[in-house]
Amino acid sequence: MLRWRRMGTHRKTTLGALLAGGKIVLAYPDEYLDSLADRLSTVNIAHLPVVSREDARLVGYIGWKDLMRVRAKRQAELDAELEDDDKKSS
Repeated sequence: MLRWRRMGTHRKTTLGALLAGGKIVLAYPDEYLDSLADRLSTVNIAHLPVVSREDARLVGYIGWKDLMRVRAKRQAELDAELEDDDKKSS
């Protein structure tokens, strides 16, 4: 994107034309978060567009911060479950 800005290309060309021929990395709503985190890391990007498998319609996007927020929430839930189990067994 910055390369396009420096070249001034973005002012004369559509986004579709700029992206043509390039591989766009996508995510799908039914994917597991671990695979999305791996994909973000592998291609060294911070966000992925999320598209519907049925009609390729954009349904949102997901980024590192979203993944970390979900991971922290899930870890807190697991910790609370373990604490409850410990209290019940005591």
